[in-house]
Amino acid sequence: MLRAKPGTGKSVLMKEAVLSSTRDTSIVTLHHFFDNPHEGGHVDMSRKSSNACLRSLLGQLLRQVPIKPMDEIKKWNGSLPEERDLAFWTDSELQKTIKKVIGDNASQDRSFRCRIFIDALDESSNSHNGSSEKTEQAGSLTILRFIADLLSTALKDGVDVGAFVSRRYLPDFGAREPKAQQIDLAKHSRGAVQRYIERQLRDLDDPALQLGLLQELIHRSSDGFLWATVVTNQIQEAADWATAKELYDLAEGLPSDFDDMYEKALSHVHSARSPEALRIFQLVLCAGRSMTADQLRHALAFVEEFRHDSIEKWESSDEGLTRGTKFEKRIHRQSRGLIEIATLGDSTPGSDLETEEQVRFIHGSVAPFLRGPRGLGSRHAEPGTTEQHAHRLLFECCIRAFDACGLKGDDTVKFLDYAYEFWPVHAREAGDLLDAEDSAKLPSFMQKCKSKKWQRVLAQHIRCLKNSQVKEALLLEDESAMLVLLATMGCTTLLRRHLDTCAACRDACTKYDGKKDVFGSALSNSLIAKRTDTARFLLDVHCNGDVNAPSPDGRTLLYQACYFNHEEIVEFLLKRGADAALPSSRLYEYPLHAAIAKGYTRIIELLLRHLDEEEVEDLLKLPRETSGWTAIHFVMACGRPVSDRKRILDTMLQFAPRGVGLLEMRDDNGLTPAELARVIDEEQDLEEDDDGGPLWEKMDCLIEMLEEFEL
Repeated sequence: MLRAKPGTGKSVLMKEAVLSSTRDTSIVTLHHFFDNPHEGGHVDMSRKSSNACLRSLLGQLLRQVPIKPMDEIKKWNGSLPEERDLAFWTDSELQKTIKKVIGDNASQDRSFRCRIFIDALDESSNSHNGSSEKTEQAGSLTILRFIADLLSTALKDGVDVGAFVSRRYLPDFGAREPKAQQIDLAKHSRGAVQRYIERQLRDLDDPALQLGLLQELIHRSSDGFLWATVVTNQIQEAADWATAKELYDLAEGLPSDFDDMYEKALSHVHSARSPEALRIFQLVLCAGRSMTADQLRHALAFVEEFRHDSIEKWESSDEGLTRGTKFEKRIHRQSRGLIEIATLGDSTPGSDLETEEQVRFIHGSVAPFLRGPRGLGSRHAEPGTTEQHAHRLLFECCIRAFDACGLKGDDTVKFLDYAYEFWPVHAREAGDLLDAEDSAKLPSFMQKCKSKKWQRVLAQHIRCLKNSQVKEALLLEDESAMLVLLATMGCTTLLRRHLDTCAACRDACTKYDGKKDVFGSALSNSLIAKRTDTARFLLDVHCNGDVNAPSPDGRTLLYQACYFNHEEIVEFLLKRGADAALPSSRLYEYPLHAAIAKGYTRIIELLLRHLDEEEVEDLLKLPRETSGWTAIHFVMACGRPVSDRKRILDTMLQFAPRGVGLLEMRDDNGLTPAELARVIDEEQDLEEDDDGGPLWEKMDCLIEMLEEFEL
């Protein structure tokens, strides 16, 4: 167990250890870095969960071992199209599978060795799982207990397994966490920090100056790699213009507190009044996942209106940026050393492992600082540099890239892969800034849903959502209208702008299409995804906020939601005063009758549970205009299989008040519900029910239920 303060070099040592272990092909090397965004791919916090870590470890393990659990793999493959979290994806099942795979391979190969590296364990969070333990502790404890159990089993079985975990001193779980051997970071990092400073100063021409600055910085380098990185970056920047005395003064005056260092670096950015530098900070800070160097470079091409025929022509223009060391140095200089382009994976010659360049902050503490009161949105900052402005900038980069490209699969803009996935996220987070006068105009393909380019953007976005395994992917179809997508993603302001120009989506909000309930899907998805503000907006568009106002074809929203089995909408409407007793000029007249006809027991329960006893009585006594049937009459005659009717009746009677004459109500033919059931018996006594067997035998059970209720 490696424990130390933030910024002292834990991750540096862990990465070196992973690379060293990976180079030995006889060792199965598994690793998970909780504070490394590239492990995730989406802004969702579930990427820092114990489940994400275990999935990552299992995936790496299966790629490296010859013996695999093929039966389990077949089950996983079968589950992937549905994108459901099935039982074998739980933490406990993943742990069992990892242990089994290691055990099976070790039993066949006595030379089997496995090393597991877990970095930044304190960053783990299970907040999305609703864990019974404190959310900031559940993920960390799950991993610690798994590692301890795995090592204990391996020791007992004589299997060579080792695990290394790095974390901060806090949180500390005391007696709840397993015992582990502690490693003193200072013994391992002090020499490495000094060597790092020495390497960073080699570019200075004067050897005496190198030595003098080295001694000064080593004297103050107790805070580890992060401090050394920031201060040497600032010295390198100043070396082009400063005298030796000025460099010594700079070294002596450098702050030792991280936030002070960040603030000083940011003040230099503001004083330089470089729009590009601020945009780079904004793009990196609010990106849904860390971009590659090429993605960021091409994103910068679209921060303003794109006036070139191709990205290649932009690159060769006066304003263009070319790839390579020059761009890396530009990022380094513009960010005052707070942003780096890191190479992930094994970049050693001859390695067959893939590498990826990733743009990121030099430490996990930089982003929280930039979001804080002394960061980009501070009173000293330039106007338009808040997080909300950053999201608007990213959204506008996305739509400009879409507008400039054909999106037919032959585009060379590297930023597109990022834009396909995250443009709705940035639209949502930009909020009402999209209405500001200085906001970019929506491209024509986003103004109307019929556009072929829109369909290509939609298809690519859904592909990205499915790959990221986020919940919204389950709610969208391959040909969803923009109304449905924007509602699902909670892009309220963008949705309002789209409705200003798209007649098809406006009509879907106010007119009924008997074939497809586009508005219902949009409203339902917004509620499932917990985009309540978007749901309220949709209601305002549909009925000016009056939940009981009928649509032009005579249906109330509650009737429509009950008919289409939208549980979330029913609950939402009832909480906002929807009246279940209002009739609609439709076949079943009342929401309750529509739910009975469709067999939606859960909808029936929602309608009745929401009412008090007197209101339930009134609702159950309401007669249909055409037949005089109450809801209980209609259960007898609705035509559904008798087993369905039994289930529906049982649900209704649980909420029905006794002693108020519900079963004595008579229809237009003077029949009570029980008498109506007997008439149906007599008329159809030879008919087979859908469940099999004579209808009269099954109708008898409904009559018995009514008789028992009267007792």
